[in-house]
Amino acid sequence: AHDEYFNPTRINMMSIYISFAFMLLGILFLNIYSLILTRELSYAYYIIYIITSIAFSSMHSGSYLILGLNGWNEGLHVVGSFLVLMLLFFTDRFLEFKKEFPLFHKFFMFSAIIISLFIILIYNNVAFSSLLFNLYSIIFFIMLFIGVVKIFLKGSMDVKYYLLALIVYLPLLGLMVATFNTLLPYSDFTRHAFVVGAFVEIMLFTLILTSRYNTINHEKIRIQKELLYEKGKNELYLEAKIAKRTKELELLASTDSLTKLFNRRYFMEMSESILELTKRNNTSLSIMMADIDNFKCINDTYGHAIGDKVIIMVANILKEYTRKSDIVARWGGEEFITLFPQTTIEGTLKIAQKIRTAIEEETVVLADGKEIKFTISIGVDLVDINNDSNLEAAINRSDKALYKAKDGGRNMVCKYLS
Repeated sequence: AHDEYFNPTRINMMSIYISFAFMLLGILFLNIYSLILTRELSYAYYIIYIITSIAFSSMHSGSYLILGLNGWNEGLHVVGSFLVLMLLFFTDRFLEFKKEFPLFHKFFMFSAIIISLFIILIYNNVAFSSLLFNLYSIIFFIMLFIGVVKIFLKGSMDVKYYLLALIVYLPLLGLMVATFNTLLPYSDFTRHAFVVGAFVEIMLFTLILTSRYNTINHEKIRIQKELLYEKGKNELYLEAKIAKRTKELELLASTDSLTKLFNRRYFMEMSESILELTKRNNTSLSIMMADIDNFKCINDTYGHAIGDKVIIMVANILKEYTRKSDIVARWGGEEFITLFPQTTIEGTLKIAQKIRTAIEEETVVLADGKEIKFTISIGVDLVDINNDSNLEAAINRSDKALYKAKDGGRNMVCKYLS
């Protein structure tokens, strides 16, 4: 061992191996960084593979003495067999043999057990263990090469770099193994050419893993963008749904479910605002109260379904003869109220007469084909914008006008007379 350590050729090659080891250290740190970012197991196996490669190359500097191994040959075979084991795990994980080719995966797992046994046997100096390991390694690398080619033929472009690495590395590794087993005459080229192959292999492996990291990173960014886009779409959709539902609830709260006219509460809320605006602009504001004549008799005679139908028909006619700016509401039961902004009492009376006439001409057809007619009484009044602080007084006056129409024989329009 002493003579081997101070061999002149070994000393001349030491600087090359040291440089190789330092380059591997740089690659090692790069892959540790990638492992931290991705947490991908392939990087863990590859990091151990690089560390083992550094240990393997350091055998040339006599580090086998530090590891307590008995000679150069034993050191190379113990560390070399562990190197093959890590290459096995890295390849199986990276190329996903378990998913792509389950049979190859099973062979790799079997080989992992065999190579682990060889490591123990070689370390304990069992006779012929190194030779048997070399023979089994030939079988393993042939199967490895076949497996990589099969994956490549399936169209995986990342594997082309892995295949190229094997094409460069395996022949040069074979030269070294053949030299150690005296199958080739010893020379610096046959002994040390594998360093070039190992460097090319590790650089290509690093290129593959870096490419995969970039792919994973770009995929994450793409997925994040898609998720953000979908989130934005969902938020907009939800906002639209909420706005729509809010509008529906507001409409539900402000309208009468049967006639779809405004209800009494909403009418009172809106009328206060309209009264203020009318006073500010010094314009006219009129109110019309309407009540279906003899409605109780219609309900009692023909039933509530026909009564509801009559109420709906009156509501539709009120909507037809009023403007969008007018506020038409169901006041209660068969009674309706309408507020006419910017409308004089004369104008309101004309509209009321048109409504009364239209209702008088309407008929309801019963199930047996019989037709029934109905009428409406109307009372109108002008809001006194100078004296009325709210609409209560004007509503009461128009209600009195309505009852005047009822007392006058129904089916007529009356205005309030003080």
